[in-house]
Order: sequence, then C-alpha cells, then structure tokens
Amino acid sequence: MNILARLTSFSGLRSRKIQPRKGYRYARRRDRHLAVAADQLEVRLVLSATVAGAALTGTYSSPVIVLGPVHPLPPGPLPSPTPHVFNVMSYGALGNGKHDDTVAIRAAIAAAQAAGGGTIYFPAGTYDVAMQASDAPSQFPAIFNITSSNLTFEGAGPTQTILSGFMPGLLDPKTHWNVTGQSYVAISRFGMFSINSTTATGAISNITFESMNIDGNLGYTGNFTVGGVPATGDGWDLTSKAIALSGALPVNNIVIQNTTIDNWRGEEVYAGGSNIGSVSLIDDDIYGTNGDGVSVSGNLLMNGTTIGGSAPGDDVYNGLENFDLGSPQQTIIENSTIEVSSNPNTVHGDGIVYLGLSTSQLVVQNSTIANNWYGILFSEVGSNVHIQNNTFSNNNNAMITSVLGLYPQYPTGFSNFTIQGNSFSHSGAAFLSQDYSGNYAFNNLVINGNTVTYGTLLGGGFYGPKWSGFVVENNVLGTGASDISNPASYVGTNFATWTNTTRQGTNFSTDGYKINDFTTATTTVIAPVSDQTVLNVNQHAKGTQLVSISAATMKGYPVGFTTTIYSWSMSNWVLQADPRWNNFTKNIPIGPQGVKIQVNSKGLFQVVS
Repeated sequence: MNILARLTSFSGLRSRKIQPRKGYRYARRRDRHLAVAADQLEVRLVLSATVAGAALTGTYSSPVIVLGPVHPLPPGPLPSPTPHVFNVMSYGALGNGKHDDTVAIRAAIAAAQAAGGGTIYFPAGTYDVAMQASDAPSQFPAIFNITSSNLTFEGAGPTQTILSGFMPGLLDPKTHWNVTGQSYVAISRFGMFSINSTTATGAISNITFESMNIDGNLGYTGNFTVGGVPATGDGWDLTSKAIALSGALPVNNIVIQNTTIDNWRGEEVYAGGSNIGSVSLIDDDIYGTNGDGVSVSGNLLMNGTTIGGSAPGDDVYNGLENFDLGSPQQTIIENSTIEVSSNPNTVHGDGIVYLGLSTSQLVVQNSTIANNWYGILFSEVGSNVHIQNNTFSNNNNAMITSVLGLYPQYPTGFSNFTIQGNSFSHSGAAFLSQDYSGNYAFNNLVINGNTVTYGTLLGGGFYGPKWSGFVVENNVLGTGASDISNPASYVGTNFATWTNTTRQGTNFSTDGYKINDFTTATTTVIAPVSDQTVLNVNQHAKGTQLVSISAATMKGYPVGFTTTIYSWSMSNWVLQADPRWNNFTKNIPIGPQGVKIQVNSKGLFQVVS
C-alpha cells in the first residue's frame, strides 16, 4: 500500500480538493442485468444445495482463473422465489433513505447463514445503514460481517438499490469520525462488508455482490495522508472500505458484479494477506476515494470494469494494486478502463501497481489506461507479463519497472515481458526502465507491434548483467514520436535487437537515435540504441568528424544488432575503421543514404550490403 508515495515526490503537483458529490452518475452506471422484482428473482447459487450446506474441508490451493464470456441474465420471465432467497424487506428493512435498515439486513444475513447459504435480496430503494451502539469495538469496524460461505447479495441494479453508509445514528461521516489515538490508523469510521476467516468461521468461499451501489458517503478530496488526519477527518482512512477480505484461513471465489462502489476514503475493494484465493470484478464501476480503488493479494479477474473516471471527484489514489507474492497467482485485466485522475492536466497516481513472483502471471488486454502518473508500475519483481492490445493515453509514462529495495524479503528483478499491439499517445515513454542497482538481467523483454504518437518507445536505465531475449520489432512511430527522447534518456549497457521500425516522419528531426557533438574533439564516441542512428551536428565543418564505438559498449550488443547510421545536417561524418569494434578495412564516409552495420558472431560490427 502507498507505494507511489515512496517512489515519487508529488511536491510539484497540486492536489485539488474536490467536494464529493452526493448525486449519482446515471450516465456511467450500467444496469447490464434486468431489474428483478421480488417475486421474480432468479436464484443463482454458486454451489448445489448439497455442497452449499457442507463445510469446506481439505487442503486449499489457489485456483487458476479461466477467461470466458460474461453473459447477462436471459430475457423473459424468471423463476419464482425459493426458500433460499431472503428478502431484506421481509425482515423489516424499508429502503426509503430515512430509516436505519441495519438490524433488518443483519437479520436477513443471519437467516441465510443459518440456512447454509442463499441470496440476500435488496429490492429497489436506498438502504441507510450504520454501526450500532451495541457493536463490539474493533480496529476495523464493519457494518456487515460475513462469517460463512455461499452467500449472494443482490439488488435490482446499481442505480436502483443503494446501500448508504453512515456513522451511528445515521450521522454524516464527512463531519463525524472517531480519533483512535494510534499513530497508523489515526481515525476510524466504518467499512460496509468484512469477510474475515478465522478458526471459528473456517474458510469462507463463494460470496457474490451483484447489481447494487455500495456508497460510503465520503469521497475523494486529494489528501493521501495514510491513516487519516484526526483534526479534520480527511486523508486515507484505512477503516473506510466498501468490501474487505482477509483472514487466517482461505477466502476464495469472491465475485463483485454489475456493482457501483463509490465515495469512500480507503481502499474500496481490499483483499489482503496470504490466504486470498480468487476475486472477480465483472462490469463494475469503482471510483471516488483517497485510497486505492482496488488492492488485492491473490488471483484477480477484472472484466468490463471502470476504476476512476473523468468527472470531478472520480479520482482514486492508485487504480489497482496487486501483490502476487504468494503461491502461483494470476491477474487478468481485460476490457476495462483505469483512469486515476479526473483532471488530465494534473495527473496523479498509478493505474496499475504490480508485484509478482516468477510463478505468477499478469495479463492486461483490450483495456484503456489513461490520465495516470504511471500507467503501469512494475515494482521490485515481476515475471510472465503480457500487455497487449491496450490504449495508453495522457500518462506521465505508460509503463515503468522500478527496483528500490522496498521489500527485502522478496527477490527483485523482471523477466518474460511481452508488450504487443498497444497504442501509446501522450504517455511519455512507452517502456521506462528504472533500476538503481543494476544487479539483475532482464531476460525476454519483447516489445512488438506497438504504435507510439507524441512520446517515445524506450527510456531509462538498462544496466546489469547481459540481457537475453531483448527484442524491439515491428513498431510504428507516428506523429510526435521517437525511438528515445535524447541520448541521455537511455543509459546502461544492454541493447535490444531492434528491427522493422516504421517511422512516419518525413525527416530526421524527430526520427531515430539522434546525436549531436558540441565538443571540440575530432572523434565522436556513440552508442547506437535503435535500428536508426542519426548524426546531426559537430564542430568541425571544415574537417572530418570520426565516429567510434567503445569496446566497453560493444559488450552490451547482442549478435544481430543492426542499425543504419545517417548523416543529417552535416556531411563530414566518417565511421572509423577500428578492430576493437568493427572489421572495416578502411574508414567509411556516412552519406545521406546511410551505412547499415550489424554485430557479427565475433561481436564486431560489419557493413551490411
């Protein structure tokens, strides 16, 4: 949690304090399913009645998430209710936005748990809920504590069924909070749902939240003080969570579908600890908090979900933080939008923050990642990453790998990344390597078939032992794009096999790896990065300017590395024959048509005819 605060100083950014809106964003809320009347509820228990009544036993192992289509409810009449449906109005809830419905809803939940599972149904209405005076004190109080498996919480749609959270006595949480006296969790309010497995409850699985709005009545202010501010109640209130998962035993198969979660001050969906199994976010709308939209340490499937947004107050701190640091875990994000900042002129926060051991996998595909500081931050460790067919726009940088030693108990380094078929626009570097140690080799980094406009393809530090499988191929550099921003923006001793780049510029002013030499030296030492190297200005217009590559730099080039070297504004550039870096028999003048050279099997550059 709060990784970005430890990576990036925000002193140069102005945080806009926005008054959270009480109204609901009907234009963005999507009733993808039919509104279901109380007498026409379709019962969709995850398990059969036999399994639903049985205790979960055996050895837990994280499941593999299998992608598949998400289908809406079928049209036409739905089956009549069965005894496994528990209508909260039958237990005294009014849903009129004026009455405290907490006790009635708790009674419906208790009845479903006593029955071994079932659907707790919320007809259309606004259900005001709050902690009760008789509730036992807790560091992380929750209005509804779920202690058993096989439960579905279902409403009539996210614009029709609203769970609205308040302080005890239905007091406004914006003006009322508890001061804890603790240094970390400095203030306390409430969470809506807590699923916490203990030795008393056993493992908990198969919990679904569907077709409702879970509203914390707080919202984003731009104050990210972790633990909250006792004097004002502002900041990142760690107790203010819509749905929180944790426990000493497995918590598995949690589904949040067609649900809006908004106006909190902490992580709106939180799943922490080493016992989280699978969490699925399907067709959800999550926004408006000083904390993360979603923070998970487990298997995650996110499909058709929006985190953040473009309206004032939609902001979140980070969109998604995922810590795949347990047993082999899989994160899949598809057909979704992550937009941390509502104001495109003052972006803050990261769209995705990912840490994953070599046994875990991340897939991000067919999604939009916009208006973030970093679109994706790979922090400390990550492997088996597939970023494909996404749109990145208006990010400070699209993707960054960073090793800062934040978690010394885990290994560091990255491997097996495929970045393919994405579109990057106004997003700084499509891929930025930020490694301050240089102690690891990044093997199998493939950047293929992407399109960049108004940005650069690569940047950062490419240090460490020699990388293998570093490939940049078939990319398109469109309007306002370049290989790298300038020679100083790419440092290190590892170079990609860079081929088949399409450059849509008409001259060398923005294309390729451009080099100027403003010194008085008669030899310019270069380190080509891409498949096009442009020699621009030197200080010897009346003489020859020799071009060389150092023997130390040569060690970083893979066999087959190829670049075409052009002269642009001056024609006196000459490749120097030197057995330390090439096999030329004589100096080679560089004309406007360029000279194509390639690293051969002996590790020396040779001319390619």
